[in-house]
Parts: sequence; C-alpha cells; structure tokens
Amino acid sequence: MAQLGSSSPAQPLSVGDVVSASIRLYRSHFKSYLGIAAMAVLWVLIPLVTLIPIVFLMVGAIDGEQSFNPLIPLLLAAWLVFLLYGLAQYLANSALISRLVFGELAEQPESVATARRYTQTRRWNFLWLSVLLGFLLTAVFLGFYLLIILLFLLSAIVIGGGAAFGVPTAGINNPILFALLGLLAVVLFFVMVGVLCWISARLAVSEVPLAVEDGVRAAASIRRSWKLSQKNALRILLVLLVAFLITLPLQAIVQIGVLAIQTVLGAQLEQTSPLYTSLSVLLGYILSFAVSIVIIPFWQAIKAVIYYDLRSRREGLGLALRDRTQGDY
Repeated sequence: MAQLGSSSPAQPLSVGDVVSASIRLYRSHFKSYLGIAAMAVLWVLIPLVTLIPIVFLMVGAIDGEQSFNPLIPLLLAAWLVFLLYGLAQYLANSALISRLVFGELAEQPESVATARRYTQTRRWNFLWLSVLLGFLLTAVFLGFYLLIILLFLLSAIVIGGGAAFGVPTAGINNPILFALLGLLAVVLFFVMVGVLCWISARLAVSEVPLAVEDGVRAAASIRRSWKLSQKNALRILLVLLVAFLITLPLQAIVQIGVLAIQTVLGAQLEQTSPLYTSLSVLLGYILSFAVSIVIIPFWQAIKAVIYYDLRSRREGLGLALRDRTQGDY
C-alpha cells in the first residue's frame, strides 16, 4: 500500500499528498498500468483506422470515380457499433486502473485479470455513464449560452436595435448602461467558468464507484461522486489543476512534435498535396495516442486516490473490494 502521508483518516489529504501518492503508485506499477492504458487507447485507435477504407469508398462515390456502393450504409452502421464497443472498452480499461489503484490503497490488491473481469462486465455502464455526463455538462453549457444570447439581445436594444422590437432606445448614449452591460458579460463569463469547474470537480470520480462498488450503476455512480465530493469541490479542483500542470509538458511535446512533423514533411512534399495532409494527420494522431498512453494511468490514479480519501473519511477505512477472488494472487 502506498503511504499517503501523515494525514489522519478524519483529515483530508493535502493536494500534495494526493498527487505524490498517485505518482508513487503509478511508478511502482508502471509496466502493468501502461499496458492497460495501451490496450485502452488501442480500442479507440482501431475503429478510427477501420474508418479509412470506408471514407475512401465514400469519396470515390462522391467524385464519380466509381458507382455508389450499396454496402456503404451497412459498413457505416457496423462501424458505428464497433466504435461504441471500442469506446466502452476504452472506458472499462481506464476504470480498471482506478480499481487496481484503489485496491492497493485499501490493502485489498487484485490481479489485473481479476479486476478486468469485474470492469468488463460493466463496460456498457461506463459508456452510458459518459453519455449521462455529456448530457449534464451540455445542459449546463446551453443554459449559460441562452443567458449570453439574452444579454446580446439586450445589448442590441441598448445600442439602437430596439426599434426592430418596438422598444425605446433611450439608453443608446448612456455610457453607464454600456459599462454595466460589459461588466455583466464579464461576470457571467466567470460565473460560467466557475460553475463548470465546480461541477467537474464534483463529478471528477464518477466512474470510480462503478468500477469499485457492487450494485452501483451509471446514474447511481454519478450520484455517489456528487455525494462524496460534497464540501470538497475546491480541494478536488486544486488537485486536478496540479495534475494538469504536471502533464502539461507531455501535452506540449505533442504540439511541438506535430510542428516538427509538419516542418519535415513540408520540406519533402507539397503542403497542398493529399499525401502531406494524410501523413501529417496520421503521424500527429500516433504521437498524441502515444502520449495519452502515458498520461491515462496518472489521471486514473489521481481519481482513485481522491475517491479513496473521500470515502475513507466519510465511511471509515474498513473498505473491501467486491467480487474479490482470493485464489488469484
């Protein structure tokens, strides 16, 4: 078990404790976690690769070089199913890392095979959970988007567009009103960012209960994260910020690598050629996926440590993994 510092179970772990514990656990299981992350990324990469021949068939049919193939709609439908399955596998493998990390922290270590059997049975729940989170965040964003539209309409009325709505425009030359509208826009922007960050922090460990706890499904896992993170949003947000800053150099490598690839290819090929575009995109994706393989275990470890800390303080340290098979060690 990774030592989490001197904090007692009743006291929250510091930001440094969470991050350092995650790094130590990742480092001590580097090969295992990296292999799981590679498999997760592969499940996303394969559907993207299989889309290439379908795109060529569609482009050929659109350009008139060949007749429309009636199999294209069937191929697209099959590809969509394959993509959803790949995404479910990606999410299940990512959650597998969190389950393994939690097991180490709870002194209930599992073999990779045992933990994988558990998360694989819930792969479609992980996919549904991600869909629910997407709907939730989209609804919040759309709510602020509607407020921004209303603000723009109000601004249009103030600057002289009110006649189109039958509204007087007496405030057109009022600088105080202009200043208030500008201030309102700035405040609304920061409120939107703050609310989105707060919600993201409250839902940061949404998939971990689904990966760890028995009898929990997608919606219940989201509610579990919301309950456990109560009054801890700011601390979780700070942990996520520090984790992001740690991974920032790796993400910068991707950007620098893409620029280097484009420079090298640009010296050999015409930048307007299809080959240049195809190679740039392909090599850029390969580099991005390679860096993702390294980053994913760190983020999943961060989530597991946060979840362990929240749960141990609220429910005590008597935690046990469900469906644990004693003979798999």
